[in-house]
Amino acid sequence: MADQHDPRYAERMFPAPADHGIALPDRAVSTVRSGTDTAQSGDYKNERWYQGSGRIGERPVESIAVYPPTGGVATQGDPFEPVKIGVLIDMDLGQLTADLMDPIILAVEDALNEGVYDRPVEIVTVDARGLPRENYRKVRLGYQKLVEDGCVVVIGPFISDNSVNVCDLVNSTGVACLGWTGTTRFAGEYCFTVANGDIPTEGWMGADWCFRNGYRKVGFFWEQGSSGDLYADYFRAAARYYGLDVIKETQLGPNPRYEAMLQRFEARFGRVSRNVVVALSYDTARAAIGGIGNARIATPEEVKAGLERIKWMPCTNGGPGCYLTFAEYDHRGYKGDFLTIRELRGGELHFRGYYRPQHPSNTSSPLLKQE
Repeated sequence: MADQHDPRYAERMFPAPADHGIALPDRAVSTVRSGTDTAQSGDYKNERWYQGSGRIGERPVESIAVYPPTGGVATQGDPFEPVKIGVLIDMDLGQLTADLMDPIILAVEDALNEGVYDRPVEIVTVDARGLPRENYRKVRLGYQKLVEDGCVVVIGPFISDNSVNVCDLVNSTGVACLGWTGTTRFAGEYCFTVANGDIPTEGWMGADWCFRNGYRKVGFFWEQGSSGDLYADYFRAAARYYGLDVIKETQLGPNPRYEAMLQRFEARFGRVSRNVVVALSYDTARAAIGGIGNARIATPEEVKAGLERIKWMPCTNGGPGCYLTFAEYDHRGYKGDFLTIRELRGGELHFRGYYRPQHPSNTSSPLLKQE
């Protein structure tokens, strides 16, 4: 008869999910008042529209849980573990960190209030600054940490050089990134962009604006690096097309959705910032939670497919005709009037129209002249 031993019992490999006990029946609620440590002092500043409303040196909260409204229903058993959205900060944001983090919180709360997703969400942030000032590996390691922490989608990177740097890693690892990059070289099955324009388009847009406003001799500044080279190449090509002479080398329309979002932002955080980062951050987070809501199950592969099912999502950035749409082989999100022209005069931005290029043969049409 075989020897009998005391049986071994299986223990949980991972700790049980914790419930913060803050869920409310009628609205979504977060574990923090704001996404940075500036909220502790209330030392928000907004001297110039482009500076952002935070403070230099502010730090983002590493983990933020957002609970959906319960509708008065109490669940049984273990609490639901939040699905994780990563935020990959790859640059020195200066006074813009609060303008990045707080719209993400607002976007997730709005989506949960609307029923886009019905389970808790956790926003996990890493500060992994890389190119062009720091080492390339830092951004790669930051992305990998978010993957290892269980994030199913990542917001960022934001800089073109870092986007090119992590492109192969993202596509091979399989956790989708929603970048703000303007480069067309951030592409592949798991690379998505919610970019406020793109480098080729902006190069042509700038030359088109110069031509239509009567400028024939122009100069432009561009930075050395992957994005600067690409921008310069397209601007030069557009300058040749319009007959511009480049003499030296050493860029938002009325949108009721944007204004409505700012009203909710002020009600939630007690401040207003009109920096474009607020609109970009909000739209990107709505895309992230939309992809999770569209997913059959909360895995990176299904969330990627969920992102591809987003069609004509209303946006706060750009003009009223700006929407976000993805598809299986189209991961560049903004469509429509997301590029607008404003002129900076006396420290204020003045709306000057939309970028709606026409073929020369169409410009004589009375219908087009009325736009």
